[in-house]
Amino acid sequence: MAPSPLVSICCITFNHGSFIKDALEGFLAQKTNFPFEILIYDDASTDGNIEILKEYAAKYPDLIHLEIAEENRYSDGIRAMNIRYNLPRAKGKYIALCEGDDYWTDPEKLQKQVDFLEQHSEYSACVHGAKIYNEYTNSFEHSKYENRVEDKDLGMFRIFEESGGVYPTCSLVFRKDKLVYPKDLMHFSGGDLILIIFLATQGRIRFMQEVMAVYRIHQAGVYQGERKNLLFYLSNRKELKYFYRELSPYLNQSNKIKLSWFRCLNNMSMVYLRMKMAAKNNSGNGD
Repeated sequence: MAPSPLVSICCITFNHGSFIKDALEGFLAQKTNFPFEILIYDDASTDGNIEILKEYAAKYPDLIHLEIAEENRYSDGIRAMNIRYNLPRAKGKYIALCEGDDYWTDPEKLQKQVDFLEQHSEYSACVHGAKIYNEYTNSFEHSKYENRVEDKDLGMFRIFEESGGVYPTCSLVFRKDKLVYPKDLMHFSGGDLILIIFLATQGRIRFMQEVMAVYRIHQAGVYQGERKNLLFYLSNRKELKYFYRELSPYLNQSNKIKLSWFRCLNNMSMVYLRMKMAAKNNSGNGD
């Protein structure tokens, strides 16, 4: 009988046919002294992504475990897909996340992160730096995820304030037994933010400055493209109001105060972005 995996790599894919081989090869290249498994959930891709996944799953049947949706669940409003579809079948003590359009560049990434967590039981998760590759320009660009000079802990306020600028989701490794993810927040599109917040309530979060992955910018990205920019996210007041209300009861008083600061920053960001867009429109109209 094969040994139980220590790490479950969880990957969500949808129409990542142009990118998925990079992600899969990054998983398969990992050099570890422990077994791991690769869990993939495809949300009914239509671009040839499924055929590539099946090819790899057939080649590595003991390593890659593929589940394919019959119809696209994201369009039905389903969110938190790793929580819903990959984690219930994960056998590992640790969960490593990487969506099908991103990829890992360091074959010792998992070993380094798991070694740290094994040696520091007070930490619930660790993340690391990454490069950004822009598919529009076919080049790497300045990365908000790198140029950090040292390893450091991420406090709750930094997570609230810089949730989109400290680390990419493809860098996250966390203890499965530390996961607390309320079902009443399962529909919120900012699932990565919710996940890291609740991991932070269960232990410390370590940021490793070493760059070990690539985050990809492209038209089909969940938070990218014409409709999916920061203004769209921040201006969705109904969703944010729900998020704040439902999240607050789970936090202690100190973290509630930090959440309040985060709300203020979001509101100011929304005002700034709206003013910036209005100025751009006026300039374009010759006013």
